[in-house]
Amino acid sequence: MKVYKLTTQNNTTFNGFKWIPGRWKKTSGIGPLCTEGWLHAYSDPLVAVFMNYIHASIDNPKLWEAEGNGEFKDDRGTKCGFSRMRIIKKLPLPKISLEDRIKIAITFVILSGYC
Repeated sequence: MKVYKLTTQNNTTFNGFKWIPGRWKKTSGIGPLCTEGWLHAYSDPLVAVFMNYIHASIDNPKLWEAEGNGEFKDDRGTKCGFSRMRIIKKLPLPKISLEDRIKIAITFVILSGYC
């Protein structure tokens, strides 16, 4: 499945986890989504950029097209996890204005049933 992954400029994520383009990473696919049992990604580049501030807070991130397979877990469209994933190619990072961020946040709250 095609997904999108954010890394630092050094191709690392949480706790210095190193990503190498084309090389598969594998986890157990067991446990809650925000644990070491899952490799995290996003369904769309805009979702990745928007959710970065909440999930990873990576300063000056790189955006990657990625491929995920194996066990799968989804968090209501905010992010997803796979037991097997690799980054494939670097993509341009989309820009989201403050006004767009506010509109997206309000829409997400309404559609997700949080209010």
